[in-house]
Amino acid sequence: MGSYFSKSSDDKDPIFVSLGMAACLFRTDTLGARMTDTAAAHPKKVGCCVLAGSDFPDSVEQAIVSWGIALTIKRDPSRLSTRGLLKYSGDSFKGSQDAHLRAVNLVDVYSPNHLEFLATFGSGDGHRPSTEFDCAMIEELVAQVLKSGVGRDGGGAAVIRCAEHGCVVAARSYSIQWFPAFHSSSRVLDATGAGNAFLGAFAVTLSTTSDLTEAAIAGSVAASFVVEQVGMPRRTSSSHGEEQWNGEAFSARIDRFRTMMETAAKG
Repeated sequence: MGSYFSKSSDDKDPIFVSLGMAACLFRTDTLGARMTDTAAAHPKKVGCCVLAGSDFPDSVEQAIVSWGIALTIKRDPSRLSTRGLLKYSGDSFKGSQDAHLRAVNLVDVYSPNHLEFLATFGSGDGHRPSTEFDCAMIEELVAQVLKSGVGRDGGGAAVIRCAEHGCVVAARSYSIQWFPAFHSSSRVLDATGAGNAFLGAFAVTLSTTSDLTEAAIAGSVAASFVVEQVGMPRRTSSSHGEEQWNGEAFSARIDRFRTMMETAAKG
């Protein structure tokens, strides 16, 4: 089993590290983390370990290496890359609420998608809710989770990722707030990995700003780049040397997202 390792002398304080079993598409939580302006300035503060089989594409590896992150690729040419199958059956979530809430007490941010969340605390089977999308129901369940406590001191946050409905963020010290999904429907080609990209950008931004609003905005923008193609967004540089993804700077899309939210608030 071979490996690729990249490490700098100034990465004593990493802001994001991911360990994952690699399929043919790279883990998008690392991608979301790397997109942020913080990581663009200090890419070695983002780290990832990938387990790659004989089918791991050279083009994907070259793209990841070009990001300049702290990267380890461990290879096993005798096997194919691991592919995860997320499949729920029967009452996978039912009856686990108490154990689930005990686990939530141990994390700083609790962030399931809305299907998993509803299947655990409301209705649904993990694949689709049993009713139409209901913001009020999700808010009510979020309040119950916060009352039980997120984090050891109850100061953590709940972030429910709701696909095309955006996300909802709440904490005991942060009033519940919805953030819309940011995309043009004509450009949505593949939503695979968007939630993970959201979490990567959210985690980096929260760790550097301690601001849930900024973290949610960064996560929403990172997800918007991921849905625009099958595979990874294309990373390039402008004529002025500014990093771009799919031809647009991350900060520029952040500004557009803020404008969209401001317009919606006024209207």
